[in-house]
Amino acid sequence: ILDDLRVYAPDRAGRYHETRFSDLVAFDQRPMAHHQFVLPLSIERAGPVVIYFRLATHSTSRLEAQLIRRETFLAKQGAEYTVLGLFFGGLGTIFLINSLYSFWTRDRIFLRYAAAVGAYFIVAGGLSGWLAEFVFPDSPRIVDALPQVGFLLLNGFNALFIAHILNARETAPRLFLAWRGMAALNFLCLLSIPFDRYIDIIGPVVAAHTVLMCTGVVFVRRVWNTLHGQDILDIETI
Repeated sequence: ILDDLRVYAPDRAGRYHETRFSDLVAFDQRPMAHHQFVLPLSIERAGPVVIYFRLATHSTSRLEAQLIRRETFLAKQGAEYTVLGLFFGGLGTIFLINSLYSFWTRDRIFLRYAAAVGAYFIVAGGLSGWLAEFVFPDSPRIVDALPQVGFLLLNGFNALFIAHILNARETAPRLFLAWRGMAALNFLCLLSIPFDRYIDIIGPVVAAHTVLMCTGVVFVRRVWNTLHGQDILDIETI
């Protein structure tokens, strides 16, 4: 999530020019129409060339720069977009199938799984820049918020789905209430997205959610195995 990335690169005469990249800049204002930040360079002089980067962001970021020839870059685009198309197409198919199953069977487990897959779609699409390029090219504010929205939705729906599939309501009622409360807290944190300090709010919630989910799954399986002598995940009805 890059709020403000500025690249200072020399032209053929050695004069430096500033190019600004940002999640808050519309897609059509990028130097090259690509889901990643790509800057075309024309450097013909021999010897080393110095390029400066200036990054400002509200979250922890790792900046990786790669210099690649134009011919090589263009050759890789076909395969890259094919993989992205298959990946997001697969997620969309899973979402649609489980949504239809939920409608036909009236079983909430399919709906919760579909919701979790949809949230993962938002996370992956936001972080990869795919949604910025194909869905929201003129809405940088929406694109900037997508990863956070997706993570909160994914955490919430995952908690509800896992609690259902592990039958936590019967095997661990208190843990079941804790999971539902954590899911509600994740959904409630969506209200913090419009504010500048939302990362400070969301970070601890996501960390606590991850710890509670991982330890809770292990606890429920141990309780069930102890009481019934069978792994809960081996039961065909679940």
